[in-house]
Amino acid sequence: QKRTRLQWAKEKQSWTVKHWMKKLEEKHIGSISWPANSPELNPIENLRGKLKKMARDKAPFCKSDLATAIRESWSRIDEEYCLSLNKSLPQRLQAVIKARGGATKYLECVIVFFFVCFS
Repeated sequence: QKRTRLQWAKEKQSWTVKHWMKKLEEKHIGSISWPANSPELNPIENLRGKLKKMARDKAPFCKSDLATAIRESWSRIDEEYCLSLNKSLPQRLQAVIKARGGATKYLECVIVFFFVCFS
């Protein structure tokens, strides 16, 4: 029986996930289940958003100004902020579990931030 491209892609994706999960287990690296699209769970989204806002506030005019603004903004993000994002992950997970995968206050923060920055 001939497989469609979608069937082949799903089989390939399944094999890839199983392959890498096995590799992680062999190296005794644990993993957690993670929803496919959950910006409220991904602390890097908060960090990236903060960096983007800081760089945008400098109103770069050209590509080199933008690069400078990003470097300067990055240097002003302190380690404590990054650690606070990491420490908030258990609460984020609990909120998503409690909401049964639905929206949480963390998602609302991401949406509000997006609206403020891009409207």
